[in-house]
Amino acid sequence: MKMTKLSDLPGVGPAMVGHLQNKGINTIQQLLDSDDATLLAIRGISPTRVASFRNVGQMMLNMSQDATPDEASSEVDTTEAQAVVVDADITLPAGTSKAGAAKKKEKSSAAKKKAKAASKKKAKADEKKKADAEVKKAKAAAKKKAEAAKKKAKESAKKKATAAKKKEKAAAKKAEKKKTAGKKASKKKS
Repeated sequence: MKMTKLSDLPGVGPAMVGHLQNKGINTIQQLLDSDDATLLAIRGISPTRVASFRNVGQMMLNMSQDATPDEASSEVDTTEAQAVVVDADITLPAGTSKAGAAKKKEKSSAAKKKAKAASKKKAKADEKKKADAEVKKAKAAAKKKAEAAKKKAKESAKKKATAAKKKEKAAAKKAEKKKTAGKKASKKKS
């Protein structure tokens, strides 16, 4: 039993199959071989979903390759002619035994846990990256603000020094005028 059709993946319905096929992805193997950018460009596929597709898809391919014809026939329960529903997400083809279905469910559950853990790890890394970027941005803004304040203080001090020099020159000029006027007045008196 080979499960390599896209619709065999949990959570992949007819609409998603259509979206994937529009990108030239017709089998689980082609999905696994596709790069993340191609998959993320498809409507309805998030980074978390890409990770889930890859984990569950790889597991399904491994299971289909591991089963030999003898093993596949030994798992067939001839009393069941309909599909075996493992859980809400996984339906296996007719002829799959309950033991085989339970094993596949266990593997699927492990793959889902692994995908969830990978998703949490990625989310945590993204959160840290975002926080680091915000800290870096805040530091840059604080540095820019400090430089602006320093420049403003320097300009203000320069203006005050220039004003003080002008005032000093004006006072010196006034004193000189007074002195000259005093000399003229004393010359007139004499």
